[in-house]
Amino acid sequence: MEHVILIVIAERRLYTFEWLISEEDWDEVNLVCRYLICLLLQIMQIMSRQYAEGVTGSATYYHPAGYEGMVWKYTEKQILIENGISYKEITY
Repeated sequence: MEHVILIVIAERRLYTFEWLISEEDWDEVNLVCRYLICLLLQIMQIMSRQYAEGVTGSATYYHPAGYEGMVWKYTEKQILIENGISYKEITY
């Protein structure tokens, strides 16, 4: 048995999954890892969509200079624009 650790970094958040496998299970582990990564990204997308759709007034997005998160860029920001919510981006 081998100890497998999958570490996923998505939008600067760290997720860790651990399990024991035998050598015959590597194909299945590869498939599970791909599934978990896709699932995490979908969950983040859904949560971000709900968050952005609930915004009233205005919004501020703080991010490091030279970095614009994909969830912000393609989900939250687009929803704010569609809903006519004013926003500003502040870099640090």
